[in-house]
Amino acid sequence: MGNIMSESDTRANFIDPELAGCGWEPIHIVREYYFTDGRKLLGNKRGKRLFLDYLLKYNNTNLAIVEAKKLDDHPTKGLQQALEYAEKLKINFVYVTNG
Repeated sequence: MGNIMSESDTRANFIDPELAGCGWEPIHIVREYYFTDGRKLLGNKRGKRLFLDYLLKYNNTNLAIVEAKKLDDHPTKGLQQALEYAEKLKINFVYVTNG
């Protein structure tokens, strides 16, 4: 087995411990947060489902997005997408990491 880590391995081995070490409690971390792009479509449906790796919350306020990438990906690979999601959700802080 090679030492290529998947994105979920990177999350479990690097990002989750880092968040805990910074004082983020599990109650304030939403992993794999889904939301829609807000567009209203015919038949009372909403637009495309979008996905965040991590949403950091405190007192029911969305504070930050963390976009996780595999260890061997460039850390800014998902930055533009994360910035667009932050704008849709009115979040001021975006972090992108490969662990």
